Amino acid sequence: MRTEECYYGIQQIQCCLDKMNLIYKQFKKSRMRPGLGYNEEQIHKLDKVNFSHLAKRLLKVFQEKCVQKYQTCLVTHGRWMRKVHETRNHLRMVGCSVAAYNTEAQGAQESLSKILDWLCHQLLQDRTKDAQVSPPPTATYPSPALTDLVLHMQELCKEMKLLAFDLQDNNRIIEGLSRPPPAPDS
Repeated sequence: MRTEECYYGIQQIQCCLDKMNLIYKQFKKSRMRPGLGYNEEQIHKLDKVNFSHLAKRLLKVFQEKCVQKYQTCLVTHGRWMRKVHETRNHLRMVGCSVAAYNTEAQGAQESLSKILDWLCHQLLQDRTKDAQVSPPPTATYPSPALTDLVLHMQELCKEMKLLAFDLQDNNRIIEGLSRPPPAPDS
């Protein structure tokens, strides 16, 4: 529907321009000839009125079809630009929040890494003590989170030992498969 309206407006403008061009050419021809007759002068006057009427009509069609649509497009563009600006500001705020959370997470990761290193060191010291059996480290660490962490670290240590044993066993099997089979004695 909009394209038909636009096409109709363009046709109206083109029709007015063609008629105005025709009148202008007629004026030029008449100017070349000296002295116009009464009827020709009246025709010229009528053409001037028609030319003025066509110019006003052309301006009206242009204002109705083009200027209004242009203003509507400007309003729509303004709304879109406001939304783009709001979205950009929101993304900047999200970016700042993400950066702050990232910094906080890095700090927490560093703290956790220090705690884990300390716990590993403590576990290795406990393992190296000969036969001294001491109560579990829960009495040393009053926090339940640290207790859970210590227990979890002990479980991980056991799993790592099992994994190392499995890897050594797999390496022996692979080495056995990679050796050429002994040549049969015939």
